[in-house]
Amino acid sequence: MKKYALSKEGVKEFKNNNYCDYKIGANRLVRMMIKRGEIVCEFIFIDRDFKAYANENNVKMKPAATSVKINEPSAVGVAKDGIDRACQQIEEEKEYK
Repeated sequence: MKKYALSKEGVKEFKNNNYCDYKIGANRLVRMMIKRGEIVCEFIFIDRDFKAYANENNVKMKPAATSVKINEPSAVGVAKDGIDRACQQIEEEKEYK
């Protein structure tokens, strides 16, 4: 998972005692950590329509993270797809701004 995240253009790794963040600029692509002996990947997906709606109504929001536990081979594919989706959303957000 680490190699896959770092293979994306512009991704940098930030290590902490409890987790590793992989970011493109200030945007977090994925956070990987070990909880109870399992690898957990957290993604924050951007919903541009909902974000615009909240901004129009002067509501501050913080999107919740989506977690994927890597406990079987199919979960690896889901996590890789999540990295691709988050990367795509970050690029779309840059083009939008």
